[in-house]
Amino acid sequence: MTAPSGMLLQGVNVDVWWILGRCITLAEHLLGPRDPSFTPLGVHLSDFDQPCLSFPPSGTKQVLVNLGRGAGPLNAQYQIAHEAVHLLNPVQGMASVLEEGLAVWIVGAYCAQDLPGYDPGPLPPAYADALALVQPLLGDLTPLREWRAAHPGRGLTDLTTAELRGLYPDLRAEDATALTARHVNRP
Repeated sequence: MTAPSGMLLQGVNVDVWWILGRCITLAEHLLGPRDPSFTPLGVHLSDFDQPCLSFPPSGTKQVLVNLGRGAGPLNAQYQIAHEAVHLLNPVQGMASVLEEGLAVWIVGAYCAQDLPGYDPGPLPPAYADALALVQPLLGDLTPLREWRAAHPGRGLTDLTTAELRGLYPDLRAEDATALTARHVNRP
């Protein structure tokens, strides 16, 4: 019997809705509540090279999580955990380095908790760089949670360099600038 929210990945039934719910809960616990004006429509196995969010052309605030081509049962969970951070405040187009770095970090937290021993392999350089840049913020995420609560409808990608420096005064100016730039995946 297949779970109602299951997706068959490489012969294994994966309850993607349950995983998505766990991942959103983790992201909200660490970074604050998601924007409830967006409706997650579910998880879709796509032909994209990597996971991403997509927005149906309905004109409503709906968003779909697309798994990357060839996602297996464990990798699908990894991808969903990453995309859950983007579901907090979905944006069309590229997210900021800050948002991508936090997504990579939260994937690590999810994997340590739910997928111990899972090794997705090395991070692409742009994601490793984003993770390194968020490291100084990880000791205290309260300023980011409070900023998100005070600015409904704005997400991590919307933070300006000046706002980020205001939240983290000890953050180097060049790092704040890099974190608020759009993330560009490079080989």
